[in-house]
Amino acid sequence: MRQPEKKTAVPGASPRMAVTQKVDDSNGMGEIQIHENVIASLALRAVREIEGVSRLAAGSIVDSIADFVGGRRQQGRSVAIEMLPEGRVSIQLKVILTFGARIPEIAPAIQRKVIETVESATGMTVVKVNILVQEYEADRTEEDMPEDDMIDIPNTLG
Repeated sequence: MRQPEKKTAVPGASPRMAVTQKVDDSNGMGEIQIHENVIASLALRAVREIEGVSRLAAGSIVDSIADFVGGRRQQGRSVAIEMLPEGRVSIQLKVILTFGARIPEIAPAIQRKVIETVESATGMTVVKVNILVQEYEADRTEEDMPEDDMIDIPNTLG
């Protein structure tokens, strides 16, 4: 039985409302379903392999800390999965790129890698991967900065 089509943010939904996709039951041994958290996890791993991606976007400092220590809370804010009929899936990702990354090159690379990773692992068809570049993060150090960009802050603490 196919569950109703539903769009949810991953894994913020309660387990009772979680969406799965029936992939196969033709082997006679039972039905195989893939949970949306699996799709989100695969997409997250694929994104992390792309040079120029700093991290997935976070909603708050708490979410950033959760992402840094490997918490799942981050996925719910930065990855949205829409399970569609007939083994198809749509993915939306919010990313932060590193300083100097070229968006017209990085975004399609993310899309290709996510599609390849999800389709290879699940046998599902990824119909689209929407990318929202939420921030362009400078990761320059003082040595990288021109002198006119540096601000001298006097020590007033004594």
